[in-house]
Amino acid sequence: MGPNIQACLNGAPTCVATPASSFHFLIPASGLGNVGRNTFISPGFQTYNLTVQRSFKISVHDVQRQQLLLRGEFLNAFNHPNLGIPSLNLTGGNFLNEAGTINGGREIRVLLRYSF
Repeated sequence: MGPNIQACLNGAPTCVATPASSFHFLIPASGLGNVGRNTFISPGFQTYNLTVQRSFKISVHDVQRQQLLLRGEFLNAFNHPNLGIPSLNLTGGNFLNEAGTINGGREIRVLLRYSF
């Protein structure tokens, strides 16, 4: 007979698969395994911010100290989704499934400043 499945999942000291075992993979006795560091990586993170600015000088009585500034900021301008880190829980049903997006959508800010 094969090993007790629940005992292996709970980290039993001896977890050896036999040909009659229903395992498709083995869970090591230590529970940690021997996979190297950074073996599972998440997709790359891309965010593009764009800023457009224009200033207008206002002359009143030949004095050019007044200025009007118009600025637009576009955060995540191309609305690119960045996926979350995949789940690495071997016993869960979400193994290697993405955790959704980790950034919000596009954000637009408009600034109007009058300097004198």
